Amino acid sequence: MHIKSMGSVSETDQEYVMDCYFRQSWYDRRLGFSFPGLDEFSLSWLFLDRVWKPDTFFLNGKKSHLHRITVPNKFLRLRNDGFLTYSMRLTIKASCPMHLRKFPLDSQSCPLLIGSYGYRTNDLVYEWDKVRPVVVEDNVELSQYKLVNITTEHVGKFVRETDEYSVIKAEFHLRRNIGYFVLQLYVPCGLIVSCSWVSFWIDPAAVPARVQLGVTTVLSMTTIGFGGRAQMPRVSYATALDSFVIICFSFVFAVMIEYAAINFFDKIVGDMKKLLQERGARKKTLADPANLNAEQPRSVSMLNISSPSSQDYSEVTGDLDAHLKVPGLEERRKSLVSLAAPLVDSLKRNIQRRKSEISLHLPSLPILSQRRKSEASLAKPPIPLITVTGNEDDPERPVEEECVREEIQRKRHVPEDEVVDISGDEVFEDVGDQTDENKYEEGKCLRHVNAAMNILGKFVMKPWKSWKEAKIAPREEDVYRMIVTGETPNKFSRIDIESRKYFPIAFCILISSYWVAYMYYITDEFPVKEY
Repeated sequence: MHIKSMGSVSETDQEYVMDCYFRQSWYDRRLGFSFPGLDEFSLSWLFLDRVWKPDTFFLNGKKSHLHRITVPNKFLRLRNDGFLTYSMRLTIKASCPMHLRKFPLDSQSCPLLIGSYGYRTNDLVYEWDKVRPVVVEDNVELSQYKLVNITTEHVGKFVRETDEYSVIKAEFHLRRNIGYFVLQLYVPCGLIVSCSWVSFWIDPAAVPARVQLGVTTVLSMTTIGFGGRAQMPRVSYATALDSFVIICFSFVFAVMIEYAAINFFDKIVGDMKKLLQERGARKKTLADPANLNAEQPRSVSMLNISSPSSQDYSEVTGDLDAHLKVPGLEERRKSLVSLAAPLVDSLKRNIQRRKSEISLHLPSLPILSQRRKSEASLAKPPIPLITVTGNEDDPERPVEEECVREEIQRKRHVPEDEVVDISGDEVFEDVGDQTDENKYEEGKCLRHVNAAMNILGKFVMKPWKSWKEAKIAPREEDVYRMIVTGETPNKFSRIDIESRKYFPIAFCILISSYWVAYMYYITDEFPVKEY
C-alpha cells in the first residue's frame, strides 16, 4: 500500500479519508510463459475480466471508490513465472473509533482492516509485504494531526457467522496538533478569566460597572467555551477541553458570586447599624427621668427591685402626706389600703419569684442498663436519691430546703423515716455490682465512640472555625465600634482584598495541575512512537 495523501480526520463522525495505491500480488501458475527476451509485460485493464483476482474489500470501510478519470485507474502486470501484480488507485473512507478523554491533547489510532469477502481461510490467505508493507509519501501532511507511526499485523482467523476468513490490519497512529485550540480556546478563555479579576479593583459602590463586567465575562465565556460545541465530538464523558472550560467558567462565575456576597454583607452592616441605633435611642429614652415622671402617675407607689435576690425596696410616691389630709378615720383607712396595694402586689410577685429559684440539684448518676423491676430483689430498702438545695448565697437556704422536703413528702405520701440524704459517692458505690468484664467492654466502646465523635467534630467544625477566624462576615461588635468611634468603613471590603490574592493563585494552581495531569499522567491506550 502506497499512501499518496490523507484527508481530514473527523471527530464528530469518527472517520478518516486517504488516497492510496492499493497493490496486490499472487501466483497463478497457469499464466506462466516462456518468450525469449521477455520476462514481464503489462496488460490492459480490459484483460482483468479474463483472469482470476481476489475479491478484496475493507471491513471498516464506509464509502470507498475507484478513480475512473480518464479511464479506470488500475493495471495488471504479469511475470513469466505466473506472478501477477494488480494495482489500482482508491479513495478510502474508513471508520476510526476514537477515545476523546484527552481531546484536544489526545492521540488516536485509526485501523484499516483488509480481507476477502467470499473466500475463506482454506481458499485464500492475506499477508503483508515483508519489505515495505505501507509506504507514505514525504509530502503527506494533515491539518490537525501528525502521523507518528504505522503498524501492520495479521489479525489471524476472523470469524463471520460460522466461516473463518483471513484478515490483515494496518494502524495509523496520529497525534493531534494543539496550535489551533491554543489560539482559539485556551488563550482567550484565560484572558477572559483575567479580565474578570479587574472587578476586584473597582469600587463596590459602582454597582453598574461591576455587574456589567461580571455579566459580560460570563457571557463571553459561555460563547467561546460552549458555543462552538457543534464542531466538537458529541461524547457522553468530559474531555480535557471541557475540563478547562469548566474551570475557567467556574472562576468567572465565582467573581459574580463574590460581588453578590459583598452586597449581602453590606446590607447586613446597614441593618445592624439601624438596629443598634434604635436600641441606643430606646435605652436613652427609658433612662431619662423626665420621661419617667411624665409617663407614670405621681399618686401611685412603685416598687423598684434591682435583682431577684435583693431585699431592698425603694418607694416613689407622688404625695407622701396625702393620707393625712383625708378627714375621717374610715376615709383615712381606705386611703392607706389603696396606697399599700401596689406594695403588697410587688411583695407577692417577689416571693413567687424567689420560690421558683429553688431547684433540685441531682448528682451525676450513671445510666443503669436495666432498671430493677422489683424492690424485693434489693438488698436494702429503696432510697429516693434527691437532694434539695437553694441558692448557695441564700442565707435562708436551710429553711427553704426543709419546706421543700416537707412538700415532697406530703405529695408523695412518703414516711419520714424513708427520706434519707445521700451523697454522690454512695450512689456510685451502689452500682458496683457490675462485673469487671462488662465495665471494660462498655468503657472500650465509649472510648471508641468518643474518639470517633472527636474526629468527626474536628472535620465538621474546622470550616466553621476557619470562617470565624477569617472575620469575613460582619460582627455586631465591629459595627458597634464603628458607630461609637465614628469610623468609616474601608472602600474595599476584606473579601475584595483577599480575592485579589487567592483567585490568581488558585487559578494558576488548577491550570498547572491540569496540564501536568493531561500531559504526563493521563496516557493514551497505545504506545506512541516517532515515525
